[in-house]
Amino acid sequence: MARGPASTPWRARLTDPAWLLWLLLPVYMLHQFEEHGIDALGRHYAFRAELCATLGWTNHDNLASCPATEWFIFAVNPETVWIAGLVAGLVGPRRVLVGAAALGIPAVNAAAHILPALRTHTYNPGLVTAVVTFVPLCAWTLRVLVRQQLLRRVHVAYALLAGLIIHAVLLVSLIAFERGAFGEPFLVAVQLANGFLPLTSPRSLARSCPCYASTRPRASRPRGRIEARRQERDSHLLSRGQGSRSVSSATRAGGTTVHARS
Repeated sequence: MARGPASTPWRARLTDPAWLLWLLLPVYMLHQFEEHGIDALGRHYAFRAELCATLGWTNHDNLASCPATEWFIFAVNPETVWIAGLVAGLVGPRRVLVGAAALGIPAVNAAAHILPALRTHTYNPGLVTAVVTFVPLCAWTLRVLVRQQLLRRVHVAYALLAGLIIHAVLLVSLIAFERGAFGEPFLVAVQLANGFLPLTSPRSLARSCPCYASTRPRASRPRGRIEARRQERDSHLLSRGQGSRSVSSATRAGGTTVHARS
């Protein structure tokens, strides 16, 4: 079957690192709906009770004293995750290691859903989207980055390490809050700062996506008044030269010859 021209852009996007890095945020939003909206079993807002049970809080009927407060859940999702997703889309194409570090969040989160499900043979809120979206997105995007030589294989390990660190900051701060080390406002602030953690990726290891580079030449900024005048003079001479060439070609086309006056 012949492929039409409409299929070409979509095939190109599947190997476009910038487009793939922008997918992180909407895919994670879908995962958050399964966790905090309606899960695969039809339960509403079931993830918080699951998290509290993981922390040892077994009273699912009364979650008022669970350390994973609603403010904490809000801070982790629209702050940590959404900020990291925006960082991946905005900064990742220019500094690929930043985007790879942000990809480490769904990669590690997928393991946090899949491994308990394999161990207990039970469903947990977020498991379906972790398997169906997180695993293929992370695996394919990292493969594209490596095949296009934007990352080395060792950088994949760095991306997973970044995801582990972000999850560790989340859990350690929550445990410290439970033990009274600080209050809820500081806990929320930690989750806000946690979303910017991918930006700490070493700049020396970063490369730019060739698809993101601009093809327009950058104009050099004049360093001083002399160079500014020199650039102005050169541009004026260039415009005069282009104008005289256009006049000469026009007169030749008309069959006339213009003689310069002495």
